Amino acid sequence: MKLALLGVRGSTPAPGPAFLRYGGHTSCVAVLDSADRPVVVLDAGTGVRELPRLLHGSAYRGPLVLSHLHWDHLHGLPFCPALDSPEAEVELWVPPAEDGVSARELLSRVMSPPFFPIGPSGLLGRWTFRTAGTGRLDGAFGAARVELAPVRHKGGRTWAVRVDLDGTSVAYVPDHTLVSFEDGALVDRSGDDVEAIELIHGVDVLLHDGQFVGSEGRLAAEYGHSTIEDVVRWADRCAVGSLVLTHHAPTRADDALDALAEKFTATPEGRPVTFARQGTLLSC
Repeated sequence: MKLALLGVRGSTPAPGPAFLRYGGHTSCVAVLDSADRPVVVLDAGTGVRELPRLLHGSAYRGPLVLSHLHWDHLHGLPFCPALDSPEAEVELWVPPAEDGVSARELLSRVMSPPFFPIGPSGLLGRWTFRTAGTGRLDGAFGAARVELAPVRHKGGRTWAVRVDLDGTSVAYVPDHTLVSFEDGALVDRSGDDVEAIELIHGVDVLLHDGQFVGSEGRLAAEYGHSTIEDVVRWADRCAVGSLVLTHHAPTRADDALDALAEKFTATPEGRPVTFARQGTLLSC
């Protein structure tokens, strides 16, 4: 299995020369098989616009799993030629709504006039819209096994995603809060997501939200995100092989990320830590 990191920013794209080395596109990861073909796409932030280069101009045919429905994880969806194509065949998975509406209707709440020129039905190709519950997904994933578990994140249901393929495993948790702010103090909530801990335990690679640092703990809790200090401990708790920090803050420029990468090279128990860079191809 290989991972193509197509977008590693959080909240909003970050254009400009100060963000070139790590990239400014928002969340999107493509899972590649041994033939370097994308077999699963995770999230559709602006980074999904880079998917066509992996397909050499062909349309995408396969599943697309959205960890949640915040804008930075889906606003590249109608701007990717490999998805919006007459030859595309996309099985789109989204977390269910609290009121039980269909996946298509749920997506149309954020993608329809007057907020956007077309709704989901305006996308070219053959699209199947499905809601995703906890556990293994039963879609057209081929040799890949995809499983979900809920994680704490502010503003809607959010999934941790695990993919197993070719004897290796990766977990993708781009938005996750490990603390809460209660009665004027930060409270450790790292043990709350029992299902996610069980799902992620022992994966070869964990891609995890690293948007904030320790001095920004209150802000992280208010936004529903994690600090790097909390994440490295959680990676040890989950006994992962290595940790890749992603969903970088849109205001944290390359030089600041370089400084953090020098500071955080391993978890407390010695697991390797790296910082995601747009355009990187990771071998698992």
